[in-house]
Amino acid sequence: MGNTHLSTFSPGALAISILLTSNATYAVPVLRGACWGDDQSNQSRMKLVFNSGGSSPNLGVAVTNNLACMLRKESIHCWGSMPETDIFLTKLKTLKGIGRTPYGIYVHSENGTYRHDETDVGNLQLFPNPKTYLSYSRNIAIECYSTTEQVTCSGFPRSVTPPKIQNATQLATSSKSACAANEDQLKCWGDISSKDIPKLSGITELVGDGNHYCAIAEGTVSCWGEDGSKQVSDIPSLVHPRAISVSTNSSCALDDTGVHCWGLISKSLAGKTPPGTAIKDVKYISNSDKVVCVAAESEVDCAGNASSPIIASTPRRNSGTIMAGANGTCLETQKNFMCKGVDPSAMAVLQALRLPERVAIGESHACGISEKRIFCGGNNDYGQSGPAGSFDYLQVSVGSAHTCGMTRDAIKCWGSNTYGESTPPAFKNPLSLTSGLHHSCALDAEGVKCWGLNDHGQTDVPSLKNPVLISAGGFHTCALDSDGVKCWGLNDSGQSSPPLLDHPAEVAAGGYHSCAIDSKGTHCWGNRAFLQTDAVQIPGATHLTLGLFHSCAWNPDPI
Repeated sequence: MGNTHLSTFSPGALAISILLTSNATYAVPVLRGACWGDDQSNQSRMKLVFNSGGSSPNLGVAVTNNLACMLRKESIHCWGSMPETDIFLTKLKTLKGIGRTPYGIYVHSENGTYRHDETDVGNLQLFPNPKTYLSYSRNIAIECYSTTEQVTCSGFPRSVTPPKIQNATQLATSSKSACAANEDQLKCWGDISSKDIPKLSGITELVGDGNHYCAIAEGTVSCWGEDGSKQVSDIPSLVHPRAISVSTNSSCALDDTGVHCWGLISKSLAGKTPPGTAIKDVKYISNSDKVVCVAAESEVDCAGNASSPIIASTPRRNSGTIMAGANGTCLETQKNFMCKGVDPSAMAVLQALRLPERVAIGESHACGISEKRIFCGGNNDYGQSGPAGSFDYLQVSVGSAHTCGMTRDAIKCWGSNTYGESTPPAFKNPLSLTSGLHHSCALDAEGVKCWGLNDHGQTDVPSLKNPVLISAGGFHTCALDSDGVKCWGLNDSGQSSPPLLDHPAEVAAGGYHSCAIDSKGTHCWGNRAFLQTDAVQIPGATHLTLGLFHSCAWNPDPI
């Protein structure tokens, strides 16, 4: 359901926003593109971030149900419900670690530990004596930090005091209790049964949430506390576990074979590929009851309900950058394609192309142009992925079961022709091409022509003065004309009834919705079943691409 532009674009230099502290400079990753809407195939997990490149390795990842953050040595980047989190950088020096609370995150730095909660957005708090901290943990009401001499907590009833334990390098809190460990012992206090607490030593990692805990000690994972969702008792067989994470009713571990989760989160992960399967040297893991994320030095990957996006910090120049198809999305970087919700055989073809110039994604097949030739992969029941011929193709578009290519003097289509979708009319020097599910449209000097299925009037082009952009959706079509945006065809969800727009410069048609960019930002209308019309505002966005039930916008230009 992509749109078609009259010219290609160049992302140019990487955009960098600089914030200064008293003695350090930090490069803040700047959101330049994102997707929203249906995420059943993770197709909305795409995010384009321009930053200073890969010189700053990841130091960790933290996840709540509504927020995920990736920490690098010189920057922190978050996505979800708290975009203000970047203000951390105005005060932090030399970032060292990151952790989650039930309502947000906290970050350790050289000059202290700062907390940022959904309940108090924008709050930055520096705790006393930061240079003496050994560890820190916070839950809903309980907050603790340890020094070489003792553990100090707030939020407990006056009758509850931490036991004496020195050099507690591991500290965890839950909603009702807390645990601390040094090299020799583990101690817990608060509302937790003493008989549940294991006798452990040599603990290398300790985590807690809800009212349960997990630890890695001598190469084994142990969990204790409340077990209502089997977050304690259902520990799977693990091979050399090296990282663990827990949330209120869930637990996860990272070992030599990958990511393993148990408890409530297993429902969100059912039938989904575990995160990190395509990432080497995964070091960090964090989870909520709905999402689990892992991170290596330069990559992060997540899985679960409404999971976080794939991030690319180095988009390739002169490329489409973000491309949405019917049920999938691809993000193009300098090195390769990262796709979600795309047929594996189609994705393999795209990834094998040498510097593809154009890419189009359909319901079950995808095509790309490389060296002016079209290559397709995926479903070929109707010949839609078959040979395209040796022509000098400039553009390609795909529908449900047909494919079209544009040369300098013609439009050629192949695949299903049930509705005439592979029988285009004659064009003289076509300028752009777009395909919906079962119809296509192209623009030349004489105007717009559409062909294929016309059950809702989607190929009945209205009077247009000077169209400069066209986009074919599921069963409707939109155009950017000299006097504004016009849409025609199916209008059962209002997808063909654009709102009042102020100097629109971009339009795209999706399955049953449409979006446009004007002087005031990105606007979407039509079907909202998957929140695909709840537009994410990307600073300076100039480009749109829509799928059946998801939307993407991005800005390829430097700030």
